[in-house]
Amino acid sequence: MTVRRATSGDVDVVSALYRRFATDVPPAPFDTIEGELAQVAELLGTGIAFLAEDGDGVATGFALARQRAPGFGTLTDLYVVPDARHSGVATALVREVLSAFRELGIEHLDLDVQASNGVARSLYARWGLHEEVIVMTADVADLDAHLGREDPPSFGSAHVQSDDLTAVETAVRQFVPRLPGGSHGSVVAAPRNGWIAVYDDVCDRDPEMLARLGRELADRLGAVCVQLELLSALAAALGIEGAEHGWDDARSIPGAVKIDRA
Repeated sequence: MTVRRATSGDVDVVSALYRRFATDVPPAPFDTIEGELAQVAELLGTGIAFLAEDGDGVATGFALARQRAPGFGTLTDLYVVPDARHSGVATALVREVLSAFRELGIEHLDLDVQASNGVARSLYARWGLHEEVIVMTADVADLDAHLGREDPPSFGSAHVQSDDLTAVETAVRQFVPRLPGGSHGSVVAAPRNGWIAVYDDVCDRDPEMLARLGRELADRLGAVCVQLELLSALAAALGIEGAEHGWDDARSIPGAVKIDRA
């Protein structure tokens, strides 16, 4: 077995080995093989590259590295074909990389390795490398499911085109307790410009319940009823005055009828 410096003339050989590496320890730690092969070609031309060959001149492994900062080098890739493993090929390749690093004044080496690649991690640990930074990953959808999505607070109100405060209050008292969700209370505001605003705890929390309340008030009173449901962040972004007030804040409206529930 011999180890020699690899050059741009070895791009086909090293690329073929890299394709084997990409399928050897799934999942491959990159998005596309084409992008990785382009980086391989770059390192063969301007970086630090070594190729191991057996007695017949057949390539059995490679090492690629680069200087990433003054005094710091990265071993970007190290691969040995399965049939040549446990025979000192990887060690010989890295020795050559270290020699090249010393010539450049590089005193520190780092590398990335997949957590699932237990064989490589064990080898690096025997060489004396230690973990310094651990990168943790997760699918956004999976992480969202584990954490539990917390929807932003919303505020809702129903607006009845009527001046009959008593009729609206009676309808709210009779219908809201039938809504799922356990309303803690309602507020029926005094008429203003021909409209009566109705705020309710459960309707703040659930837009569907607000829609049901609106339909019920419209049917019972034979009046136009408009529902307004806003996320607090949207209300703030739009600068809608009063839109951020839900049932809890509405209890302080002067002249409003408060309907509290245990």
